[in-house]
Amino acid sequence: MGALFNASASLASHPSVIASLNTHVKFVQAQVELQACESHLAAEEHQFELARVMTVHDGLGGRRCRALIEGLRLDLVGSRNKWAVYAGVTSTKSPL
Repeated sequence: MGALFNASASLASHPSVIASLNTHVKFVQAQVELQACESHLAAEEHQFELARVMTVHDGLGGRRCRALIEGLRLDLVGSRNKWAVYAGVTSTKSPL
């Protein structure tokens, strides 16, 4: 037991060993913080991608309905079909 105590006391007396241990602790802390930031960023990127896909999907759906309205000349179409197309347009304008 005495030899172990002498070895640890001897290591503690060397400033380079203490500096190396402090550097290692700081490095490990920085790695943990970086991993947490990367995880948070990945989650944010996933949410952004979902919002982008939904926006593109909704935008294309709205364009299709508007093109259908313009292409069909709804003033010439029966009122039953007109309201069905208008319902399609308004459903694409609903919020996310």
